Amino acid sequence: MGALASVIGGFIVQLIARLAPMFSKKALVVAFLASYLAVVLVFIGLLNGLLAQLVTSAPSGTLVRAGLGLLPSNTATCIGLMGAGYAARWVFIWKISMIKSLMQS
Repeated sequence: MGALASVIGGFIVQLIARLAPMFSKKALVVAFLASYLAVVLVFIGLLNGLLAQLVTSAPSGTLVRAGLGLLPSNTATCIGLMGAGYAARWVFIWKISMIKSLMQS
């Protein structure tokens, strides 16, 4: 699943890179947001699959299975959105640090 996500992400990046000279800045922002949304949705789908596999592979009658049964149905979505938020924060901090270093030089 991770290989599929990296192939899809690479395709989206190449597509945006080829189409970038033809579009305005507003269109590039929309394309970036759409690609980021696609990556987030793939990540949430991956987490859903991993949690489903974890629940089915846990031995029945154990405390682990009982604990996994207590998780709400939107657990993977919440974890995925938290991960996407952390990634967006990291990109923002990286962008600000690059701007500061360019201003200082």
